[in-house]
Amino acid sequence: MPGPRAVRDAELTEQITAVHEQSRGTYGAPRIHAVLQREGTTCGRRRIAKLMRVAGLTGLHRRRQHRTTTPWLPTQFPPPYGPFSHRLGAEDSGNPRTHSHSNTPPK
Repeated sequence: MPGPRAVRDAELTEQITAVHEQSRGTYGAPRIHAVLQREGTTCGRRRIAKLMRVAGLTGLHRRRQHRTTTPWLPTQFPPPYGPFSHRLGAEDSGNPRTHSHSNTPPK
């Protein structure tokens, strides 16, 4: 015969499953906890989270993905240097460290 805690867990799991299905599978433990509190059920959020894990229930989260950098596309800037070609000397062909008047490699 199961103990009182196991019986209560089974009852709570039924309530949690019902609320989870009403939310179309979107609610997680904090929201289910809030709904059950409004309905008059007293239970901790962590206990609800544990019972949800045991039952295999998960809530959905739609988080925005923030891009911290934008990808560099080769078509954005004309060759060879892009937006800073005026600083590097666009008339130079090749290595920007070499001077435009010397065609010989550095020694």
